[in-house]
Amino acid sequence: MTTVWWRFLRAAMPGLFLTVGAVVGSGVVLMGAQALALSPVLPGPRGALQVLLGHVPAALAIGLPVGVLVGVVSATRSWLEGGELLGLELSGRPRAGLALPAVLLGLAGGGVQLGITHVLEPAGRAAGTAALHAATAELRLRPEQTVSLGPVLLHVQAVEGAELADIFVAAPGVVAAARSGRLARGERLLLHEGTALSDGSRPDDPAWSLRFEAAEVSLSQGGRRVELAERTSADLLALIDRMQASGRAARAERLAWLKRTLVPLCVPLLALLALPLGARGVQPGLAAGAVVLGWWTLMRIGDQAVHALGPVLAAGLPALGLVLALVLAWSPRLRP
Repeated sequence: MTTVWWRFLRAAMPGLFLTVGAVVGSGVVLMGAQALALSPVLPGPRGALQVLLGHVPAALAIGLPVGVLVGVVSATRSWLEGGELLGLELSGRPRAGLALPAVLLGLAGGGVQLGITHVLEPAGRAAGTAALHAATAELRLRPEQTVSLGPVLLHVQAVEGAELADIFVAAPGVVAAARSGRLARGERLLLHEGTALSDGSRPDDPAWSLRFEAAEVSLSQGGRRVELAERTSADLLALIDRMQASGRAARAERLAWLKRTLVPLCVPLLALLALPLGARGVQPGLAAGAVVLGWWTLMRIGDQAVHALGPVLAAGLPALGLVLALVLAWSPRLRP
């Protein structure tokens, strides 16, 4: 690798690392806060930290491609303003010669991205979700507190140690009230001396009412749907095989798996696109915003139109958009 290549890559590093750090920091806070806000039970400090750390790979998967784009744009723009680009041309080296170190940087970033999307991000998301799911087992009720646990609504009027008093429980079609009770291992509520009634809203469950001396209500959130983003790539492929064997198309599942590979393959394209943008003096932030917005828009279009386009074309839309942008940016008529 020539000295010029090393200098160019070193010039790209500050923009790359600053961008990745900013995106990861803000992304972890935003995604973690959203997950905690949507959780019916807030975990303790350790669980909350696990939720935040679980979103680090997902934020890194967003920040790395943007960082490569900003790094190459900022390096090329600084060389334009510092005269290095002009010096290359005067020495007989065209600006296009910088395409190779830019692509090498993109390939390195894409390789890291591949490991993130296939391994680290699913593991991180699963760990964060597990921390939220386990928070039910650590549930601690406070007097006059109303807690929503999925479809179950729980209100306790008084708490004395492990004993609960004046308890109200509502679930779809059923309500119950009890004089006393207690939590058993956080996932079961034991009720004593109460009444329960059904509104008969279900055809197979006529209206009824009863009094009980003792009853048990499960507070477990078991049976939750495992999201595609939480599945390992091997598990996702196994799910696709099972769905196809049962006659289901599995388009959304195959799209999710394809994107884990095609998104990293776009990172070298982003690096190559960044060169002509920087050579035109475009601000790195403006270039990143415009390119990422267009890329993200095509990705969302593919997600929504996967049943009409098929998973392969839907997953490839962002890459096709980048190829078109590359052709326009490197066109001799538009070259700076």
